[in-house]
Amino acid sequence: MRICLVCQNIDCKSRGSEQLMQEFQKRVAARGLTDVEVKPYMCFGACQEGPNIVLYPEKNWYAKVKVEDLDEITDHLAGGPHVQRLDTIDSSLKELIYQLLDTGIL
Repeated sequence: MRICLVCQNIDCKSRGSEQLMQEFQKRVAARGLTDVEVKPYMCFGACQEGPNIVLYPEKNWYAKVKVEDLDEITDHLAGGPHVQRLDTIDSSLKELIYQLLDTGIL
């Protein structure tokens, strides 16, 4: 199972992350990606870069995601290319969050 974690902390919520998560869930279902689950996450620590979506276990982090970006992210989940323009988070923060996720903190 692959998991798409959508930040739901106050900063990301103020930028529309709740609606973003709901729309993302619809698009994943519409594409028939049964091995993908879109779930809320409390905070990734990159509030100024939100809304943030982390794809796990492949460890891709997309920042400043808008509804218009969801088709490209869904395409990536279906085997398409990584959305490079949304990959802007500092590598040290990424590694810290990935380590937490690797320990089972979902």
